[in-house]
Amino acid sequence: MTYVERILSSMPKVFKPQKKAIIALLGTLMCLSGRAAMRNLSKYGAGSEKWLRRWAYEDFDFLMFNTLLLSEQRVTSRSPQGVKKGSPRQAIVIDATFYEKRK
Repeated sequence: MTYVERILSSMPKVFKPQKKAIIALLGTLMCLSGRAAMRNLSKYGAGSEKWLRRWAYEDFDFLMFNTLLLSEQRVTSRSPQGVKKGSPRQAIVIDATFYEKRK
């Protein structure tokens, strides 16, 4: 069982079909270089384009997933204080997809 499977198993609202879709999607994204469109993802083995589109519209709690994954790797704690002092690896990541593009 991988880290991702263990984290998804501990999330209460993720059932087996969604778990399978997330694992396939994340595995393909790790190997893909270039544009991550549904057609390209299906071409590289994440499943059919229709199946991927259907699961892309479902809600998924990425915040909980990332929090549990980081706490599993002992990068952060589950406490409100955040990052543990003396943790071997720490990173700050910014998701630029929410920034407005200049015209």
